[in-house]
Amino acid sequence: NEIFIAESHRGTGIADDLLQRVLETADEQDLPLDRLLLDVDDDNGRAQAFYNRYGFEKWGDLVARPL
Repeated sequence: NEIFIAESHRGTGIADDLLQRVLETADEQDLPLDRLLLDVDDDNGRAQAFYNRYGFEKWGDLVARPL
């Protein structure tokens, strides 16, 4: 599945709101979750910087964040 922010809405804070809700929802689940995985293109420095701010780290070809 993919999710992205329309270009006209980038820089408005909506990505922060969405990711915070994703992290909250993942934390609320009664499942053996220990990692959230993302696929970020190597040439998308803006997205990489965004996820780095939330504690995601390079994990093979993916970036991951412990839950």
